[in-house]
Amino acid sequence: MYTDQNAISMKKMIINRQSIVIRRPALPKGSFRAAFLTDLHNACGPDETRRIMQALFALSPDLVLCGGDMLIAHPGESADRARTFMLRLAEHYQVLAAPGNHEYRAFLYPEIYGTLYADYTGPLREAGVLFLDNSEVRLNPGGVPLRVIGYAAPRKYYRRFDHPDMRTQELSGRFGTVREDEVTVLLAHNPFYYRTYLEYGADLTLCGHYHGGVMQIGKNHGLISPDFRIFPENAHGMLQKTGRNGARVFVGAGLGEHTIPFRVFNPRELAVFDVHTKAM
Repeated sequence: MYTDQNAISMKKMIINRQSIVIRRPALPKGSFRAAFLTDLHNACGPDETRRIMQALFALSPDLVLCGGDMLIAHPGESADRARTFMLRLAEHYQVLAAPGNHEYRAFLYPEIYGTLYADYTGPLREAGVLFLDNSEVRLNPGGVPLRVIGYAAPRKYYRRFDHPDMRTQELSGRFGTVREDEVTVLLAHNPFYYRTYLEYGADLTLCGHYHGGVMQIGKNHGLISPDFRIFPENAHGMLQKTGRNGARVFVGAGLGEHTIPFRVFNPRELAVFDVHTKAM
């Protein structure tokens, strides 16, 4: 794990590198590298942008996956910073982005947020960014048949004090089942439902939203989540408990701050996944 020692304490950035091997008879042998960015929350001034881009240039990912909340949805808030950063990404990489709760509410309530969503997504779509809003795309990086799904969870799943059950049918009804002859990556912003994601069975589900829990405690716990749960067990890191056929959920600690705007022993994080497929 690499730490940027030039950044000041709260804003230092680590690069969390993960290697994943997937063995199934129906998969051809191949490999690809994907970078995962989430919860930037407009923390992309010149210094932050330079630091992230330098890290990406050194890593040379085949694609960049964005897990949501790249901007901040507040009345009167501008999309300029997040849009400029994402356009910079799109100059160099194939970028796939799913919505977080901030993008989603900007889309749902233009009477509150004005043209924030259109100002953000319009230029990026023109630049080739693929927005996966309850949709999916199939690619073939490094000879690996890859399906990337972007899940926009309904607002009820983001309630702070009332968490309705999410059944796997919520995902399978929208996207169908997971296939054996391709690698499936699910972008699902809210990690509260990680057990449902594991049961659904995508090879890798990427979440954000919890910002590492303000303070990282142990392998996966945090101090507090944005929905004000104390010591959440799914605040950061890789979760692999009851998943089908090696299914994994990774919760990124994020690249910015919001709601509780500070970090303690919880650096900003750029995650990188080296995915290798092999026959059994």
